[in-house]
Amino acid sequence: MAKAAATCTTVGDRVKLKKDDQVGIVRFVGEIAGKKGVFYGVELDDEKGKNDGSVAKVKYFKCKSKCGLFVAESGIAKTNAK
Repeated sequence: MAKAAATCTTVGDRVKLKKDDQVGIVRFVGEIAGKKGVFYGVELDDEKGKNDGSVAKVKYFKCKSKCGLFVAESGIAKTNAK
């Protein structure tokens, strides 16, 4: 059975990382050069990320340094956490 549209994660959604419960906002959804699959660019609330929304000098979204992170859909869950 296909997922209902209401459960799809899109740009602007608040999400929680499944591996460590960090929260942030989805800023990008799509492919990244050199990687296979769809990735979610997340602007984390805290400076515990890996980048500023860039990968290999390509800017996918804008955020502060160390607040950006790219993850597969399986690594995030929608949340209402602030």
